[in-house]
Amino acid sequence: MNILLTCAGRRNYIVDYFREALTEGGGKIFSANSSEYSTALSASDKGFILPSLYDPSYIDVLIKICLQNDINAIVPLFDLELPILAKARDRFTEKKIVLVVSSESIIDICNDKWLTNIFLNEIGVGVPKTYIDINELEEAIEARVIDFPIVIKPRWGMGSIGLTEAEDVNELYVLHNKTNRAIERSYLSTLSHRDIKQAILFQEKLQGQEYGLDVINNLKGNYVTTVVKKKISMRAGETDIAETVDDKSLQELGEKIGTQLGHVANLDVDVFLTDAGSYVLEMNPRFGGGYPFSHLAGVNLPKAIIAWLQGEEPEKSCFDVKYGVVGLKGLQMFRLNNNNTIKVN
Repeated sequence: MNILLTCAGRRNYIVDYFREALTEGGGKIFSANSSEYSTALSASDKGFILPSLYDPSYIDVLIKICLQNDINAIVPLFDLELPILAKARDRFTEKKIVLVVSSESIIDICNDKWLTNIFLNEIGVGVPKTYIDINELEEAIEARVIDFPIVIKPRWGMGSIGLTEAEDVNELYVLHNKTNRAIERSYLSTLSHRDIKQAILFQEKLQGQEYGLDVINNLKGNYVTTVVKKKISMRAGETDIAETVDDKSLQELGEKIGTQLGHVANLDVDVFLTDAGSYVLEMNPRFGGGYPFSHLAGVNLPKAIIAWLQGEEPEKSCFDVKYGVVGLKGLQMFRLNNNNTIKVN
């Protein structure tokens, strides 16, 4: 069993997790990225430098790599790649290459935070008050339906790009324009041009404790389990320190979302727990930056994915989580290793 991690970037720890999981049955872990300056490439058995995601040859190059290296499955690690792969699923299936990727419709629900809001409302999950029209927002402010501070965020957002807060009406318009510019100057511009006039959302700022959920489904989209982590510290939109906790209400929330959405493998969910209840901020249908905290506490999703790919049921221990485990992200230095990296066109 050989696995390829795409858009792997700095996720060298995911490379390590899959390599450990492959040890028993044998196999190699490959990674791919558009830049050679990727820790994941140096950590893999072999790394590939690919064209841009939006290069017309991108899918052809991926298929070529898989066929030449007997790669059985692809696990993507970046939001922008998910819809591209999902759309080309049939081409991979024809070559007997499995994409560990949810359907196009599910990816669209997750990547588009306005659709996320609509979906969660429809299944009865709490969400922050959210507006997509600044005029409707002003009316809501005047009617005291929502009050400052107001969070301004890209509709198709990732990390903390363009994320800001307005304390009053004057700041609202200034920061709205600033977020627009941030979108235009970043990789978010590609998705945002689907509806550039409504590419920004306005949300109430919640007060409470933030949690991260790993909602795990099998490769058929059937719910398996939810791992709950209390976020202790954040940095640049990612969890820096977190603790695994046994919270039944949030586990049930994860089960509800996972069952209704039907995603594949991991769903990274951000939740705020307030005095009024739980509110979901966003969902990412991939390994998120919070997964290492689950893995540190005993969960082994890479091992489960390999079992599913082989048509087997994973060991129950793959989903045994130890509560009260506090994880801290640190730094690890890598020397650029060009000996195991190939540029592919």
